[in-house]
Amino acid sequence: MPGFTGGVEIPEILKPPQEDSAREDRPHGAGQGPGAEPVVDASPAGAPAGEEAAAAPPRRMLLRPRLSGWSNPLLLLAAGLLVAGAVLGNWFALGLGWLIAYASRRLTPVESKWAVLGLPGAAAAAGIVWLWGRTERRWGDPIATGHMNDAVTETWPWVVRGAAVASALFLVWRSQRRR
Repeated sequence: MPGFTGGVEIPEILKPPQEDSAREDRPHGAGQGPGAEPVVDASPAGAPAGEEAAAAPPRRMLLRPRLSGWSNPLLLLAAGLLVAGAVLGNWFALGLGWLIAYASRRLTPVESKWAVLGLPGAAAAAGIVWLWGRTERRWGDPIATGHMNDAVTETWPWVVRGAAVASALFLVWRSQRRR
């Protein structure tokens, strides 16, 4: 497991199973069902089952080597679509990026909702706070009376771009997580 250190090592577990004793201990037909896997000797040919078998890495580590670099291309594609949609102002790319993020199996349901609804909602709240501060003359150019529609028209493209970039950063971060 990534990040796991320490633990208990039992030498008997690292040795390959004994064919004769394993078959005598099992009841007739046990392990012979349709989903049963055959027992395969993982030790090299001619190697004693003692010290070399204990020093060899477990079989599952040989079958699943560690991946380095970018680990989830679908989430990275969604992030790329979100960034491209933000830069180009393309609604189709934005929608497709958020759709891929929402439908991704790599993310938990909470993470996908956070990427698609939570971060854009936070960006919308930031846009509302920005407009409120302008109406109260706290920051930015004050909004003239009767010109709120113009201010919203100027603000909402930046809110959508900020939401897309925030979601893309979140997706890139979560795509690098190891399961």
